[in-house]
Amino acid sequence: FVTGRTQTWNSAQYDLTTSGMQPGNTYEISAWVKIDGDASDVIRMTLESRPAAAQNSTYTLLDDASDTLNWVKVSTQYTFNHT
Repeated sequence: FVTGRTQTWNSAQYDLTTSGMQPGNTYEISAWVKIDGDASDVIRMTLESRPAAAQNSTYTLLDDASDTLNWVKVSTQYTFNHT
C-alpha cells in the first residue's frame, strides 16, 4: 500500500534480487493495483536494473493499466540476466 505520494513516480518498490532470482532464469512478475480516488489514471510497472559494474540504471516498462479505479493485475515475464 503506497500513501503520501508527492511525485507521479513515487511507488511501491521491491528488491527482486533479495527474493532469490538467479541469472538466466525467467520469472513471472505481477502486482494487483488500484488508484484510491475519483479519477482513473495509468499505472506503470517498471523495472530498474543496474548490473554490478554499471554506474547508471536502466528502466524497462513491463506492463501498464488504465482501468485503475478497480483492482487490475499488471504482469509480465522477465528473464534476469544480470550478475
